[in-house]
Amino acid sequence: MESSYVAAVYEHNLILNPEPRVQLSRSAALQHMQKNLDIYEEQAAEAAKQGAQILVFPEDGIHGFNFSRSSISGYLETIPDPQQESWNPCTEPEKYNNTEVLQNLSCMARRNKLYIVANMAGLQPCPLKTDPTSSCPSDGHWQFNTNVVFSSDGLLVARYHKYNLFFEESFDTPPQPELITFDTPFAGKFGLLICFDILFHEPTIALVEKGVRQLIFPTAWMNLLPLLDSVQFHRALSLGADVTLLAANLRNDRLNMRGSGIYTPFSATYHHAQRGDPEEGRLLVARVPVLDQQWLGKNVTTQEEVVKAEPISSKATGSGFCHQEGCSDASSVTPSSDTFTSSMMYDPFTFVLLQETEGRVNVCNGTFCCHLQYQWFPPGDSNELYALGAFAGTHISDGRYALQVCALVRCAGLDLSSCGQEVEEAETKMDFQLEGKFGTKYVYPSVLASKMVLEQPEHFEKGADGRVILKHSNMSGGLVTACLYGRMYHLDNVFRCNQSVGVLTLLMYLREETMFSFVVISVCYSLTSAVVQIEPRANASYIAAVYEHSLILNPEPHVPLSRAAALQHLQRNLDIYEQQAARASQQGAQILVFPEDGLQGFNFSRSSISGYLEIIPDPQQESWNPCTEPEKYNNTEVLQNLSCMARRNKLYIVANMAGLQPCPLKTDPTSSCPSDGRWQFNTNVVFSSDGLLVARYHKNNPYFEEAFNTPPQPELITFDTPFAGKFGLITCFDILFHEPTVSLVEKGVRQLIFPTAWMNQLPLLDTIQFQQAISLGANITLLAANIRSDTLIMTGSGIYTPYSATYHHAQRGDSEEGRLLVARVPVLDQQWLEQSTDKQDGVFAAEWKSSTAADSGFCHQEGCSDASSVTPSSDTFTSSMMYDPFTFVLLQETEGRVNVCNGTFCCHLQYQRFPPGDSNELYALGAFAGTHIVNGRYALQVCALVRCAGLDLSSCGQEVEEAETKMDFQLEGKFETKYVYPSVLASKMVLEQPEHFEKGADGRVILKHSNMTGGLVTACLYGRMYHLDNE
Repeated sequence: MESSYVAAVYEHNLILNPEPRVQLSRSAALQHMQKNLDIYEEQAAEAAKQGAQILVFPEDGIHGFNFSRSSISGYLETIPDPQQESWNPCTEPEKYNNTEVLQNLSCMARRNKLYIVANMAGLQPCPLKTDPTSSCPSDGHWQFNTNVVFSSDGLLVARYHKYNLFFEESFDTPPQPELITFDTPFAGKFGLLICFDILFHEPTIALVEKGVRQLIFPTAWMNLLPLLDSVQFHRALSLGADVTLLAANLRNDRLNMRGSGIYTPFSATYHHAQRGDPEEGRLLVARVPVLDQQWLGKNVTTQEEVVKAEPISSKATGSGFCHQEGCSDASSVTPSSDTFTSSMMYDPFTFVLLQETEGRVNVCNGTFCCHLQYQWFPPGDSNELYALGAFAGTHISDGRYALQVCALVRCAGLDLSSCGQEVEEAETKMDFQLEGKFGTKYVYPSVLASKMVLEQPEHFEKGADGRVILKHSNMSGGLVTACLYGRMYHLDNVFRCNQSVGVLTLLMYLREETMFSFVVISVCYSLTSAVVQIEPRANASYIAAVYEHSLILNPEPHVPLSRAAALQHLQRNLDIYEQQAARASQQGAQILVFPEDGLQGFNFSRSSISGYLEIIPDPQQESWNPCTEPEKYNNTEVLQNLSCMARRNKLYIVANMAGLQPCPLKTDPTSSCPSDGRWQFNTNVVFSSDGLLVARYHKNNPYFEEAFNTPPQPELITFDTPFAGKFGLITCFDILFHEPTVSLVEKGVRQLIFPTAWMNQLPLLDTIQFQQAISLGANITLLAANIRSDTLIMTGSGIYTPYSATYHHAQRGDSEEGRLLVARVPVLDQQWLEQSTDKQDGVFAAEWKSSTAADSGFCHQEGCSDASSVTPSSDTFTSSMMYDPFTFVLLQETEGRVNVCNGTFCCHLQYQRFPPGDSNELYALGAFAGTHIVNGRYALQVCALVRCAGLDLSSCGQEVEEAETKMDFQLEGKFETKYVYPSVLASKMVLEQPEHFEKGADGRVILKHSNMTGGLVTACLYGRMYHLDNE
């Protein structure tokens, strides 16, 4: 008899009930379920055709989710206990009424001659026989999230009720955990669990401790990097528990559900869709070894036929990863002193950076320490930041469980706060040995490479003293995460509520399809070895979020809609906003910014937008909470939606909408009123975390917006927050003008909110390029949320500070979808910092480091002369860039100095390009001083080093997105304005943080940069001569 079998799992792109909160009749529910069952039938036939003996379908795959207790009633079926009676629904359909799903599955297994495991909604009359004393729900029955198993002849052989529910309103938790197994003739015993169960002792570990080494795992798993992506953790459990895991997930991109596999201690057959892949199901089939030792002992006659059920592992002394001769005990190494704290998976990890290309680092969180010896490839400079993190304590977000974790992660950016954020790709490969001394034997190892590729660890070892080692080398791709995930099951319930431990209010995430919701619950918390300060007196940083929105447009914006029809359109975008607000809140965000035009869209006429308009009262004149006082104003449904969204998710929300203001405006009683009797404004609104309308701003610089008026006078609108002090409001085209942008900064406002619908224009005004330039040049934080529209070349959003940039810029060919960005950023409101925090203790220094010109100039030769004294190059030419006539000079050598003047304004460049040999890329230095008059009028002085689009001179100044030539350079000019904004843009829209930027009192401005991560597209000093705009 064979000691292996063929298993199959199906990742299902389920057909959802679009209104799960509306109760359906039994016949309507059956009609819905049959659509998914028809797909199951096709996959069962395909699995059988490929020789499968058992097929697993995912959790919720037949009925879906987001039901209430009452609305799911039409989907429920009474499922008898196979331990109490024998029943074949296919051959005995009349035995029980309303069991059509069970009959379908039974006949499916019988027709295709294979075992089938499916998940469905089960009904159990009260009281349960397993617990006669248990209290019965008021509706007289239990409702369970249920796995059912059918043998190859259709017999119902197992029923399991999910024990660890994940905010499932429609289902009950069983009175006691069930350890359910079933036997097969081809592989012996299998155990059953569902989704969230996998993180807990009951039933998962209880089954393993009883010798069950083959687990069936239907799931609806929402991926969460860096530590709990589906394939990553499911593989880790297989390795750490030494089991086979047959994991079938749903495919739902909106809820980030993807990733299924057939995992053994020796191999993994899995599928994990990439962003942009078509949203479709996937069948996986693989031959796997039997791990049921009792079955093997009875059925396999020769030792050669038995697969040894232990993963390959050598002793620590012979397998330790050591560059030096001889290995000392890692635990004896002193912990690194330069540690920092950053949130990962909502837990406060202690991190230490990997600052060399090889070495050893150690980090402790309390008394729990992690140790790493590593070497990365390629060994040279890398634009990727890595950190080793440790955490020991109780995780309390979206579930409560005790952990000890050692994790080597790639940081999302180059700032410390990005360590622990989600990353899917990496280029740096690494040989490493990761280890820790754990207080549990339940430790699960994982190595995740770029683009969600699993690596089979080279060596994994658990010692009797708690020492656990994970060793790996010769990676196939860049390292995303390597992790030892220790579960301290015995501490999960060790807590009690009293004055010493307090009560923590948690926002718990509900799994939703049409929206994301929150409920507030109170739970006890206790502090273990990780001490978390719940309410610090003042924090010098906060968590910000921006959402780049792929908006749903009105296809005929010039056709007026009724208010009801406009609201119907608006609601579709508001539903997306609701989901993103929930996600942002779940990630700890305190403020969330949505883009300009994100609710109604654009291209309206003055009359056709009328159905979208709402009167927005001035928060400076009156206090109003639209969520709690909806009756105060008529036709304010959007304001009410946004207010309740902020209130539900307990975060500040900034959104842009179409505002209506009756004439005359109170701010300017003498202003003339439009003929239709009202002003229409492009309006930003801000809601506090309790839903109060706290700010309203009317866009001062419309960009060919026929539907909107320009306010009679510029508005300088700010609002105060308890977590970061003062923020100022601007909208899109405003960013190019003195009013209101520079006026706000000159009044000391250093944190700006920037909803935008920005159409990118290279080489100088791509979104992320100019947004970062403003942040650096004005020394401010800019929270920028853009629209995503490929047709209009709109993409690019970010959270920019003078020290870092967390941003997203879609590439050509990327799927057109929204993107949420979340980052921890320093508070820059000095007045708030002085009031809230002792200056000498914990305040983030709000000055960008800059050295003086004398010691920072980029000079290859010994000694630097004043660049302005160098004679301008004679071989100049004129070419149009951004519709302006720039004067250019070519860079004809691999290193040197060039100068170019446009009138009396001159730019100077000293450079060295890499690689130094021949290149098919042409570069030029350009200068322009004058008034830009296309699509807006504003005065400029610009120095720009650009890659030309081709090899002819006329291509210099045209749009370019990619380059191969890297460059060390110093770019400078003598400007007649102090408002100069620097940018360095690398290939494929990657921002570089300039190495040095300096403004002199004499107008001399220097931008210096070296060691680029990619080819140079543009380096620019963009000077705005605001004082000349109206001349």
